Amino acid sequence: MVKGIIFDYNRTLFDPVNKSLIPGAKEVLDNLSQNGFKIALMSRTSDKTKRMEQIHRIGIMDNFSHIQLIQKDTEDKGFHHLKACADKMSLPASELAVVGDRVRSEIRLGKKLDMLTIWYKAGKYSDEMPMAEDEAPHHTITQLGEVIRIVRD
Repeated sequence: MVKGIIFDYNRTLFDPVNKSLIPGAKEVLDNLSQNGFKIALMSRTSDKTKRMEQIHRIGIMDNFSHIQLIQKDTEDKGFHHLKACADKMSLPASELAVVGDRVRSEIRLGKKLDMLTIWYKAGKYSDEMPMAEDEAPHHTITQLGEVIRIVRD
């Protein structure tokens, strides 16, 4: 049973082109929070202070029990970043889901940790098809609201 969800930020919750939340993102986060799910955010950024200000300004800061920021110019998202999120949430990987728009990043990392993986197949990386079993998501969605149904089942 899923008790916590780790979300990717850019192109999963936030549209960097339009500089706004993905449609339905706030409602999904609020619904999950109100129904007792722990939620974490994992994001690469070149300026951690500005990213935190942005998260606060768009009104989603209070939805997260943990925010993991990764320095964009020095690191890619790695196994240890996702593991750090899981550890901060105090939940075993078997009770966590990861939601992201990249099969070669969030999905691959989540599968490596034996988490439930949900590929948000929309936008820039929607044509990036899995090339190996470790990139094949457990679920594929095209609307963010579908996350709620998946983690409640």
